[in-house]
Amino acid sequence: MLISKIVGSFSHSVGGALLPTASEERIRGNKGELRKMVNTSVRISILISGFGFMILMIDPMYLLSLISDSYVEAAWALRILAIAAVVAAIGSILISLLNASNRAADVAKIGLVSALSTILLTFILAPIDGLEGAAIAMLVGSSLSLILSLIVLKQKEELIISSRSIIKPFVPILGGLVIGYIFVLLNQVLVGIILAISCYVAFSIVYRVTTKVEIMRLIGIIVNRK
Repeated sequence: MLISKIVGSFSHSVGGALLPTASEERIRGNKGELRKMVNTSVRISILISGFGFMILMIDPMYLLSLISDSYVEAAWALRILAIAAVVAAIGSILISLLNASNRAADVAKIGLVSALSTILLTFILAPIDGLEGAAIAMLVGSSLSLILSLIVLKQKEELIISSRSIIKPFVPILGGLVIGYIFVLLNQVLVGIILAISCYVAFSIVYRVTTKVEIMRLIGIIVNRK
């Protein structure tokens, strides 16, 4: 769905902008700087994607009902697709890093495995579980792409994406989701969404998910490459 793709759109933009800069750092042999740049990009991308992710996860039926009542039945599928979009968004940054490392052959293999897995699982799961089955197939395909990218980066480029860069942004997301779900149970969906986003911002600041310097640096990379 287009709605779920919006969640990871920022990360895809970051991935595209990161490619030439990553290539330059690799040529210079600055693996430490390259690792730092990629980890920062992953962390900030998850942070930005978190806003849309929370809205879709808290109560997608509310959002879909604003478009059309006929879409409400796709609520659970949208939740799964939102998760898949975040996974794919992180993966897109890693794929850009692989391309920057002249690993086009590996990128092609990863894409092929991911695509075939998605297609195969769609044929298996869609007849059984409908939209949810197809969404699960996409989630598995995206997850495979991410996992394989991480493996190739570690084995062939000796670049490791810090688990902290992936986990740290999700702590505020979980906090916001808890707040949101509490109000959903109280039938106050809109209030829950607003408070969830507010808490998400507050938790992100308190937990220091990122810094102003990191954000400005990433924006500079994106702007300079346009």
